[in-house]
Amino acid sequence: LRENLLLRARAGRTGTFPQIVTQDPAMGAVLEMLVKIAPTDSAVLIQGESGTGKELVANAIHQQSRRKDGPFLVINCGALQETVLESELFGHEKGAFTGAVATKPGLFELADGGTLFLDEIGEVSPAMQIRLLRVIETGRFFRVGGVRERLVDIWILSATNKDLRKVVEAGTFRQDLFFRVAMITVGLPPLRDRPDDIPLLVQHILEQQGALGRKTVSPEALELLTAYAWPGNVRELQHVIRRALILAPTDRIGPEDLPLDLQVRSSPLSPAPPRLPGPLTTLEEVERQHIVRVLTEVKGHRGRAAEILGIDPKTLYRKIRAYRIADPKKPAS
Repeated sequence: LRENLLLRARAGRTGTFPQIVTQDPAMGAVLEMLVKIAPTDSAVLIQGESGTGKELVANAIHQQSRRKDGPFLVINCGALQETVLESELFGHEKGAFTGAVATKPGLFELADGGTLFLDEIGEVSPAMQIRLLRVIETGRFFRVGGVRERLVDIWILSATNKDLRKVVEAGTFRQDLFFRVAMITVGLPPLRDRPDDIPLLVQHILEQQGALGRKTVSPEALELLTAYAWPGNVRELQHVIRRALILAPTDRIGPEDLPLDLQVRSSPLSPAPPRLPGPLTTLEEVERQHIVRVLTEVKGHRGRAAEILGIDPKTLYRKIRAYRIADPKKPAS
């Protein structure tokens, strides 16, 4: 199975965009579009659900463009407060606001001659939309607190997980800005519509993690992975494989090494439910044993364990106390 997956993964890489692994026809059409876009400076809006690889696609476009030797900078517009976003994009002068103890160039300046990727542009406030529009139209702007107008040459690529046309119709996104950032729209299909790509992506992730040759994926586990709907798309698949690499006690990842949630929600057409290790026992004992196993694998690092288990660290601490789980780093008394 490992050799077969490796051959398919290599076949799924394209010569023009080797960082994108796919054999899906819809993604193939996307790649054909990217080949046409890359030589231009056309504004591109990449649309897709969270985790579909919008930043990866933006970087792939940049790497094939005339700006490939220039910077490729990224900012998530939805993750920052408006004042912070303004300072990050436009930069600021010393003393422009409380805490501005030194002059700081913004991403517009730092990306000069290259590409700036504005992720989640649909989250930008109306006031910020006006300022963005001017920069995109003219390449001119002022730092926060500055009096000297600056001129830059940057390529703006944007992304959103929303239908931005509907956001425009709702009146929360400027139509003129939409037309500026979406001269060309690239739609990325969700992973649930690309089941044939899952074995390729699994192999690619194993290679990225340096696990090639050390860990394999059983046919039963691969069947579950292929049947799952992946609401978190490729990002969720990466998390699941990385988790399995930590938890699998042998060099073979089986169904029992995958999250229970994934096992339950996978296709009901699977020939048999994944087996649980050990004799039948209470749900609490299963949970306790799983927590102990994770804590042992991460050598007692509770923050890492909480991340793998998908729970808040405080919740993990409560369960450790409730189940009276000993610290694996300390000798038993």
